[in-house]
Amino acid sequence: MALGNQGKNGGARVIYFLATAERIYLILAYPKSVKDSLTPAETAALKTLTHQ
Repeated sequence: MALGNQGKNGGARVIYFLATAERIYLILAYPKSVKDSLTPAETAALKTLTHQ
C-alpha cells in the first residue's frame, strides 16, 4: 500500500485477519519507514490472538 508520493517502497504494511468470507478484521497498519516487518514474537502473539 503506497503512502502519499513515496511510491511502493515508501508505503505501509497492513496486517488483517480473514475470519469468514464476509468478515475481515484490520489488525495493524504501519509505515514501512517505522518498521520493516513483524518480529517472530509479534507474529506468535497475532497467531494467539486470532485463534481465540
